[in-house]
Amino acid sequence: MTLPAPIDFTEGRSPWEKQKGETDRAFRYFQVYRNLGHKRSYVQIAEAFSISTTRVNQLGRRYRWRERAEAWDMEEDRHDLEAIRRRRRESDFNLRRIGAYSQSVAIARLRGNADQGIRAIDPNEMGVQDVVALLNVGIKADRLGLGAATENISDVTRIPASLWQGMLTEVMGAAMERMEQGLQPGFVADCRAIVERHVGR
Repeated sequence: MTLPAPIDFTEGRSPWEKQKGETDRAFRYFQVYRNLGHKRSYVQIAEAFSISTTRVNQLGRRYRWRERAEAWDMEEDRHDLEAIRRRRRESDFNLRRIGAYSQSVAIARLRGNADQGIRAIDPNEMGVQDVVALLNVGIKADRLGLGAATENISDVTRIPASLWQGMLTEVMGAAMERMEQGLQPGFVADCRAIVERHVGR
């Protein structure tokens, strides 16, 4: 028996949509086959609708199920990739907003704001661990701003105790000077230069 030739895809319709000349029943079979995903098989359709695998093979060949299902998979993958990219953009945007807000809070605490009742941090009241934390964060923030790596820089907590006194004196001086200037961004660079100068001795 000569089998009907495979159909031509209908112009203006996607391959996974109902094609011209395709019966409602045949399209319903294809929809289930299409939606089974990458592990789909004709046997699954035969079992689901209690029809012979021979009949399913005939329908699959006639209506080009495999080609249409592959086109459907590609379209689904494209949508998934777009969704991932969209979520990534949203995540990046939210992280930037959080980062900007966090920086504004930190700057307000460092500078102080009389209108909001925020008292400025006095560098003279900072303990050693506070200065260490500020140095670590400041140096990393400076490097990130320059697009430089941060994971390989040394932790300043490992600096020998013998170097701390002179280094902290300079850091405090730089902090006070920058406080008087409104905590301009150069404070971070000052700290980094002081640490590198002392460690490099």
